[in-house]
Amino acid sequence: MIKNDVKEFCATDPASKVMKNHSNIEPCYNVQSVVDSKNKLIIDYDVTNQANDVGLLKPMSDKLFDDYNLNDFLKENPEHSITQLADTGYYKSSDLLALNKDNISTLVPKPKNHSASNFDDFSKSAFTYSPSDDTYICPNNQKLSFSRKSTETRNNVTNHYKIYTSSSCINCPYLDKCTKSINGRSIKRNIKEDELNKINENYKKDSSFYKLRKSLVEHPFGTIKRSLGFTHVFVKGLDRVSSWTSSVFLAYNFKRVLNIIGVKKLIEELATN
Repeated sequence: MIKNDVKEFCATDPASKVMKNHSNIEPCYNVQSVVDSKNKLIIDYDVTNQANDVGLLKPMSDKLFDDYNLNDFLKENPEHSITQLADTGYYKSSDLLALNKDNISTLVPKPKNHSASNFDDFSKSAFTYSPSDDTYICPNNQKLSFSRKSTETRNNVTNHYKIYTSSSCINCPYLDKCTKSINGRSIKRNIKEDELNKINENYKKDSSFYKLRKSLVEHPFGTIKRSLGFTHVFVKGLDRVSSWTSSVFLAYNFKRVLNIIGVKKLIEELATN
């Protein structure tokens, strides 16, 4: 029952939210982490009760830049650049548009679109966009022109689109292969599509570099779960879970530093600071 806009409630931990966890549906928290590429140290983190990662990339990036004054660093050192890597679950067009600027590059693979067609020959990628007259050309060489604007909100993410249609669809011999709509095929184009395509092309150019992401960000979690034995959180409440996470990440970083520089060097560094 939905009451006062509350769609779910966990009596033992009201701040938690139901999430998918190793094929199970459980009350959980979503732990975000930032790992440096050189030493695999966790350099920042956050804990949220948002069930999915969509929309969390920019807040986590902003937190990192604020905590380490990276914007000031880049202004003082323009020869340096920063590359941020995240998986498909973080893809949000507005985040990418905001996070790709100057000497900051953010690489996130674009999710595969669920085509309106059941046939690859009529997927959106088979339609050619013509910027000169703002139209699409379909595989049957028919023109789809701008029809209307559209705004869609999913998972608290709002996008603005232009919709393209054609009156030729009704008499097209491939209509049943192209769309299930009796009104004919429509193509949806993000108003920032050109900028997003450029960002996606940059990702494709650096896709081999992006493959490092899994070995970077998954490495600490694997060590924490397997070597340190922290597989579940045994406290309740967002603040307590965040504090617990901080302690666990500190333990991981301490172990990692010991492996990198050794006990003697660490003692020397602690003694001089």
